[in-house]
Amino acid sequence: MTINRMLVLLNTDSHLYGRVMGTYAMTFSLMPIATLPMGALVDAMGAPKTVAGAGFLLALAVLALSFVLPRIWHKDIVTPLST
Repeated sequence: MTINRMLVLLNTDSHLYGRVMGTYAMTFSLMPIATLPMGALVDAMGAPKTVAGAGFLLALAVLALSFVLPRIWHKDIVTPLST
């Protein structure tokens, strides 16, 4: 986990450290919320179907975000917050 965190920060502009680490921490804190419904789906449908469904939903979410916010794919457009 330490190497992962280090690689995330090494590939991030310094003015975005707070945003990136906030999102990084949020992913780990929200993970337990998904375990209960995923566990129930694994019991009901089996692990392969559940993982495939979760992957499909993730791909759908990324695709939807790419249409709603096309600028997220262009790193040059991201600017620091003005204070």
